Amino acid sequence: MKLAWFFVWLFRIVFFTVLLTPLIMFLVWFFKPGQERGIAIVDKTVLDQKFEEHESLFWYLNYHKWKHPLTGKRYKAAQDYFGFFPEKDNKYQTRGLEGKSRQELDSIALHSTYLYITDSYGIYHNEWYKEGDDKERSAHLYGGLSDEDLYLLQRMDEPGKTIISEFNTIANPTKAEYRASFESQFGLKWTGWIGRNFESLDTVKNKELPRWLINNYLKQYGQWPFKQSGIVFVNESDRIEILEKGKALKESVPLIYTHKKFVESSGVDASLYYPFWFDIMEIGPELEALAYYHLPTTPVGDSLLASYGIPYLFPAVMRRKENRDKAAFYYLAGDFCDNPITMKRSYFKGITFFSEFYYDQTDNTDRQTFFWRYYLPLLDAMLKR
Repeated sequence: MKLAWFFVWLFRIVFFTVLLTPLIMFLVWFFKPGQERGIAIVDKTVLDQKFEEHESLFWYLNYHKWKHPLTGKRYKAAQDYFGFFPEKDNKYQTRGLEGKSRQELDSIALHSTYLYITDSYGIYHNEWYKEGDDKERSAHLYGGLSDEDLYLLQRMDEPGKTIISEFNTIANPTKAEYRASFESQFGLKWTGWIGRNFESLDTVKNKELPRWLINNYLKQYGQWPFKQSGIVFVNESDRIEILEKGKALKESVPLIYTHKKFVESSGVDASLYYPFWFDIMEIGPELEALAYYHLPTTPVGDSLLASYGIPYLFPAVMRRKENRDKAAFYYLAGDFCDNPITMKRSYFKGITFFSEFYYDQTDNTDRQTFFWRYYLPLLDAMLKR
């Protein structure tokens, strides 16, 4: 009888703990005072109203209850950015920095402590209007760095404010002269290569493979022999090179290795798979690499990379050296802000302690793993200045 009562009370404790914990977490978040902090966000690649291309950043801002210094309201992923705004029935608006006066740009810089360019790749005709093959290249509707973007970057850089940019900020379709200006200002250089892993290179099984990628490879080599997973490299000249798991790769997902000091100061994982788009950058003496990509190649893969002129080790997270009397500048050589996350979880204080329930530790292609274990602590390190 006593044993039965024990299990009844144990069930009640567990039940009410499970029931009350989320409520307490929400109430702690709800009653926590917000903080007014100005951040200007640029995203030119918002294809739908899920806002996945920048939602990870807004998850962080909502979780920490950042508020706009002019309105006093929390930042919203659907409205508080500059760029492409999708609407219903194939309608859209472009509310980027383009066309703004120098006075307007100066005002944005004045009221912003941070500038984050999450994506400048833009939107293309077929993928927006769902005409033809949306995996094939088509006319460019909007995107690429503009003269106004460069002006705001300069106005944020001069007084020592924090600037963060990531893939794709200066790759295609940004004009060569704008790219050169960005590279000169911040001390890095795009090699012309971008890349991404694909879980399957089988054109029958994987319908997400871009048609332009397949066509360009066929033009070069005449056949598409790939069936396994692998890493695809795309050059600005449209040259395509591919390493397939097995002969050329031990694993088909690049690893990010982070320097010990930055791991200790930020809390990011020392090593973690990165399963999405990346660009290959070179850095000058004014920057330091806090983390590197490592391509898990075999000896055959090493030889192939050497013949392509692609390094197997290259910077993943770059930062302007701290002894420089200038703004804090970070470049993230990947689509770090684009992760399939759930915004609702940002309303529960302490949710990060339960993060292991929200990703698959055994799947090295799970982008939610990257979000919880790398991107969130990285944002803490960059935005708590």
